Amino acid sequence: MLREVHGRGTRLKNVARVAIPVPLHEPFDYRIPDELLSEIVPGVPVLVPFGSTQRYGWVVEITDTSPHPRLRKILSRVPEGAELSSDLLKLLQWTSHYYVAGIGETIESALPKPVRERKIRQVRWVKTIESGDHPPEKGGGAATRKKVLAYLNQSPDPVPMRRLLEDCEVSDSPVKTLHKRGQLEIFDGLPPEFGVPGQKKPDSPPWEVPPPFEPNEEQTVAIEIICKQLDTDSYKTFLLHGVTGSGKTEVYIRSAQHALAKGQGVLVLLPEIALTPQAIERFTERLGPVAVLHSMLSDTERAVHHERLRSGEVQLALGARSAVFAPVQDLGLIIVDECHESSYKQENSPRYHARDVAVMRAHQNGIPCVLGSATPSMESLENARQGRFEKLSLNHRVSQRELATIEVIDRRHEKGAGASHGLLSRRLIDLIRETIDRNEQVLLFLNRRGFARDVQCKQCGFSFRCASCDIPMTYHKAKDLAQCHYCDEKRGIPDRCPQCEFTGFRQRSPGTENIEETLVTLFPNVEIDRLDRDTVTSASRMQRILQKFRDGETRILVGTQMVAKGHDIPGVTLVGVLDADVALGLPDFRSAEKTAQLLCQVAGRAGRGDLPGHVALQTRQPEHYAITCAVRQDLELLLEQETTVRKMLRYPPHGFLARLVFEDEDESRVRQTADEIALVIKAAAREDSQILGPAPAPFEKLRNRYRLHVLLKSTSRDALRELGKIAQTEKARWSSTRITLDIDPQNLQ
Repeated sequence: MLREVHGRGTRLKNVARVAIPVPLHEPFDYRIPDELLSEIVPGVPVLVPFGSTQRYGWVVEITDTSPHPRLRKILSRVPEGAELSSDLLKLLQWTSHYYVAGIGETIESALPKPVRERKIRQVRWVKTIESGDHPPEKGGGAATRKKVLAYLNQSPDPVPMRRLLEDCEVSDSPVKTLHKRGQLEIFDGLPPEFGVPGQKKPDSPPWEVPPPFEPNEEQTVAIEIICKQLDTDSYKTFLLHGVTGSGKTEVYIRSAQHALAKGQGVLVLLPEIALTPQAIERFTERLGPVAVLHSMLSDTERAVHHERLRSGEVQLALGARSAVFAPVQDLGLIIVDECHESSYKQENSPRYHARDVAVMRAHQNGIPCVLGSATPSMESLENARQGRFEKLSLNHRVSQRELATIEVIDRRHEKGAGASHGLLSRRLIDLIRETIDRNEQVLLFLNRRGFARDVQCKQCGFSFRCASCDIPMTYHKAKDLAQCHYCDEKRGIPDRCPQCEFTGFRQRSPGTENIEETLVTLFPNVEIDRLDRDTVTSASRMQRILQKFRDGETRILVGTQMVAKGHDIPGVTLVGVLDADVALGLPDFRSAEKTAQLLCQVAGRAGRGDLPGHVALQTRQPEHYAITCAVRQDLELLLEQETTVRKMLRYPPHGFLARLVFEDEDESRVRQTADEIALVIKAAAREDSQILGPAPAPFEKLRNRYRLHVLLKSTSRDALRELGKIAQTEKARWSSTRITLDIDPQNLQ
């Protein structure tokens, strides 16, 4: 029982501050009933009255006072609930504070849904007669129902509904019919994996298996420095800056081996789901069982992996952004691969950046954090320059392989009939043909999916634009419709222009689907495939596409950013970048940085085997410094080019940035709201802060809402947070206008 001494007497600490997943920034105070005093501690899940309903929440603090005179009581501690460890609760509280997000929302984002609710829809076979055989099936759907019963009859444990439907390839209709007949039971519960005790660890650890090769001198130095830090049991962040193909993964694996050998857990973050199957294979082969956490897994699968970590059954977690909150026991090392990637930034509340949360988690736990990248962000390079990070360099590829040669193809100089096929220049087509003739593989990159980004009438210029977002709709030829990639509105393309009834349309800004069709025409006897969000409908589908390419069955693979990073395909000797300028025109101060990073990454996919690689980079701006830095593979040069302008304008890494976005279905109301809140903020701003706007957002209308934004710049993070809080306090007066605050935004659209 918690008691606190105050002068001559003691005061019972019987007030719990409970975080509830609602968009408010402070926890709610509740009285702890006497019978629960010994059970209620920070981190435990509880059931509390909330308005006229009951809600789940987490206790974040125990105190003896509250500013509220009348407190309602906690109803119960949630049995078998998702209890938060003290170190994870501390990290979530920091995340909530730093990104000005509700603590309840932040905790909720860290836990898979079944773990939060401790329930999963499950199905169990019911023994209907003594022999154990189910009665004969009759009527329509009999074969399907028999298939379901046979599947369940083979399982001694309940089966999650989703798994049953997927494995039997049926809808839920026959399952519900059998439930009504009493032949099976449907209920909410935990999958059997949740109750299985930790498996016995193998007698010999997997890292005793001989490694594929010995690390080179640069790798050895990096491994020794990281392992030495691990032995000190203290915090430090390392920036592992290695060119593509320099063997950063081997440094990760050997550092992780050292931590695991000490009995410590390891957390590895990856930016792209597309990289996960390859990473799982490498880490499992060398390090043993891995718990995987990413968005393409089902809720059930994520929950099972989460519980394997929480129970200590598995000590190595590998996953995407949200895995930064994985409940790894005795955490000793955090690794963030491709740490520059904007996909580490969460785009809805809480809008955290997993890289920065990882660094803070390492700091709070007193352990090393390794940030790896061939193209570090300006912020990471500046942190290394200022001594906040220790930089470790891998300047050469493994096995003395040379970096791919980069050829710049200036598309301004291509003229004449037959010079090109849309985005495929004559020179690139010749290079593809030569590569195929040598029995080698080609990777083509275009960061634009669909067949064409814009469809226009040739006579009047009418463009098919989304009614809800007021942006051009992308034409998908395979579906024969135009689609908005923001709100998912779909529209068929008519035979005649809706405006002038002319019958001719032109398709502008071709996408990956268009390129694939052109390649099939040019190389009819070559196996060609495409990797983008339209072809990747599931994790298994993505894995099949990549495996065919690794096996050499696919000779040409065309894709979006999903092909640009992390893939190690030895047969690829030619990489073609079809439109290197695509991001340079974006209204974003990071556009040059993002362009150079992406070009360096995709160029690194060439020549990773024994054969030399070649990169063909098509551009209409060959003199732009972002293109020049990419050709030289020199991000330090980019930092020098960017520093002067960013210092003058106080953009990161020479200042801190936040963004307020105002959205409303009423255009005049959103303008009034933004103007009045901007005045309040400007009046409260300190001298070290600057307020820009309100101004129309680059996408002025999305999902039927008009959008304005305000940029907050300062040399103080605290000043930005205070200004953001003022905006959110004022928000109550403008209930119809959606106001979002993004600390350290990575996307200004």
